[in-house]
Amino acid sequence: MSVHEDPADAARQQDGDSARRPATVPEAPAPVPLSPEAANVLRMSRTAGNRAVAQLIAGRASSSRMSAVRIQRKYVLPDDQKVATGRLQEAFPGITIEGSLDEKDDRFWETYMKEQLTPVTLEQFVRSLLLKFLPAAVRTGVKVTLSSEGALPASDGGQTDLMGKGIRVVVDTTQPLDTTKPLSDANQTFHLTQVYTAVDGRVSIHIENVFAVGRGPEFVTSSLLSQASLLNARWITLQASGFGGRQDGVFAWVRYGFLPPQEDWNSMRGWGLERLERLPVDLRASIAKALLDPSPKALRWIIYVYWGRKDAVKAWLNGMVSSQLAWDGAIDLDDPISREWIVRYARRVDDPAQYKELLPKLVEEGVRPPDVEAPVEEPEPVLSEKQMKALVALCVAAINSDEATIADVQTEYAAEYPGIVEMVQNHPDLKGKAEVR
Repeated sequence: MSVHEDPADAARQQDGDSARRPATVPEAPAPVPLSPEAANVLRMSRTAGNRAVAQLIAGRASSSRMSAVRIQRKYVLPDDQKVATGRLQEAFPGITIEGSLDEKDDRFWETYMKEQLTPVTLEQFVRSLLLKFLPAAVRTGVKVTLSSEGALPASDGGQTDLMGKGIRVVVDTTQPLDTTKPLSDANQTFHLTQVYTAVDGRVSIHIENVFAVGRGPEFVTSSLLSQASLLNARWITLQASGFGGRQDGVFAWVRYGFLPPQEDWNSMRGWGLERLERLPVDLRASIAKALLDPSPKALRWIIYVYWGRKDAVKAWLNGMVSSQLAWDGAIDLDDPISREWIVRYARRVDDPAQYKELLPKLVEEGVRPPDVEAPVEEPEPVLSEKQMKALVALCVAAINSDEATIADVQTEYAAEYPGIVEMVQNHPDLKGKAEVR
């Protein structure tokens, strides 16, 4: 209180100060220690609660007010297709990705289309399929179409929408693979149809159709095997069919190491044993031994012999593998020998000695194939003018890419298609001089 302060005013000031002073908070009593059992219960309760909250936030659990629906990342639904299309524009200008896939197909993708444990994105998938294979000039305007293979059957025989059976992928380019030449029968656009399914818990790749004139080995190396490795696929399958030696035809795939199923191999063996006299005398014994082996892997011995004597074996070999008009082929990438065979052939290793270590051991006591229908001589093929032009164009493309010679054309086709040698020789796209020696 100052010297001149009125005592009454001082008293009133003191009362005001008292009113403004915060009330004293009674001191809390010391906590009672929990027993060890109670402390453990409390600790477990808090841990479980924190975990439940974390799972709820991450979309892996449900509250009492939410249904048990898992928050799921999407991969190939329409919105994902749009995202992938946008992200791929720099590498593939003008690319379009479209398809009518739904939740069951997305579940298939999430379950099987994986790099190790992580599902690949649609963008990663397209890049692995096309980026290394397609020349830069051909990547403009690529069209990718996705479609469903349907739903897996339910255990009661009905249909279920829980999981898709697989996904079909179709790829078409607008430019031919060789952009230095105009579009023609011998220089066509690239087309691919592949179906991805699951076998024994792993993705399997089925080649339904591929047309890559002159660049078959590059397709196998840079696209097919590259993607199979990415997705950890075990099986690559196909139906070898077609005409004129197209890359997806009956002749080509057996060279890559694809093997027929037992039934088709038995039919091929029967055809071959009935026609051994068409082969040179010095080759009959070795080829007959392979034909008497029940294992389809014995077919690789015949391929090995063929590489050493193409002029003498090619027509006979093509006749044998095409005797079924079409055959189902498969290669097991978990088998180191089969994997090495297809890798070497796709890299254009054409020295037969490089394959000798990959040949199977043939049985000592040969076994004839079981009774099969008597082979029927192939009827004289009849080709339309358009088909003949396509066949000539394919022969020209094979010669230009050093996969065949004009002598091969004469050996394989001259008897069946009179005049084809001259048509190939006079084709405007044929490089260099092609004379029959």
